[in-house]
Amino acid sequence: MRGEEVLAVSKRNGASASWLTLECWGLDPTVLLVSWVGMIAFGVYGVTVAVATRSYWLRTRSADQE
Repeated sequence: MRGEEVLAVSKRNGASASWLTLECWGLDPTVLLVSWVGMIAFGVYGVTVAVATRSYWLRTRSADQE
């Protein structure tokens, strides 16, 4: 499909203005969406690891450090 055909199909399917703008610029919004979801998931994972590390540190420190 050519770019114009993709835009016409997207408009007909009710794509948002930001979606259409990205397509006009030649960017693939689906790839950007997957990247965004991946960054969010990685961020949540990082926070979880930090919380687990802090919890472990608090549970395993010696009694004289309290």
